[in-house]
Amino acid sequence: MESMELYGVMAVPLVTGLVQLCTSVGLPKRYAPVISLITGICIGAAGFSSGNTLQGIIVGAAIGLSASGFYSAIRAPQK
Repeated sequence: MESMELYGVMAVPLVTGLVQLCTSVGLPKRYAPVISLITGICIGAAGFSSGNTLQGIIVGAAIGLSASGFYSAIRAPQK
């Protein structure tokens, strides 16, 4: 379980980078949260399922939503 938490935390910047790559290629920025969620679910289902696909999807959704918030925080205008 500890390794899943560690790799899950490390997957957030990976998803954020993939979303940044998609937006730099030309994908509209309004789709960034959706791409983040889908990418997180795919990574979670592929890497964190441990025989339980539902668990991998839930972990992936948490990774994608975390990455989406992280991406939004980076892109927020600074005051």
